Amino acid sequence: SQRARGKALSDGAVGWFTVVNNQGQVCCPPGNSTFICTASIALTDGMDVKACQVVRKLDKGELLTVLEGPMEDETNGITIIKARATKDDAEGWVTTRGNAGSIYAEESGRQYVVARTIPLQQGIRSSATTLRMLAEGEAMEVLEGPREEQMEPLLRVRCRAVSDGAAGWVTLRSDNLKPWSPRYRCVGRGAQLGERDLVPGEIVELLDGPRLE
Repeated sequence: SQRARGKALSDGAVGWFTVVNNQGQVCCPPGNSTFICTASIALTDGMDVKACQVVRKLDKGELLTVLEGPMEDETNGITIIKARATKDDAEGWVTTRGNAGSIYAEESGRQYVVARTIPLQQGIRSSATTLRMLAEGEAMEVLEGPREEQMEPLLRVRCRAVSDGAAGWVTLRSDNLKPWSPRYRCVGRGAQLGERDLVPGEIVELLDGPRLE
């Protein structure tokens, strides 16, 4: 599966989420691209820089979600985008490159949109602790990745339950099963079976226990 570390735009929660699961299903397709302001620049209510009003000043380091563009304004020799500020959802037009080649905002990545309910988790592994569930339609700002999750190979064994004879397959992990045998070999003198002594090397079949005395 492909995993990415991101921030939910709805509440700022940060964690790992699945972009593509191990069955090949896309959980979070790419959405709008994002830009970051490299200098203070105006957010305006129109495309024409000579006939528009300033909505507010954008600070260096502010993140923007692209709604339209980038597009070239050949008349003024600039590149512009229509964007939404992550900080306060203010919308407007932003000059990303000036007519002298100065860069005011540059692409920093791409948002991903949650296509199905999935967990936001503490670590890169799919088994990590869940922080909260991400709802369908939520937008995620990617901070790291996506990258392939290195899955540990599963070891499966077919077995039969001694208690009722039910047979089937189980996943063998270090924390859920351990070796067990119904046969024991006597390794020293002093062991007894009923009223007789066992001989070293003799094999006995376990019927009950072991129990602590």
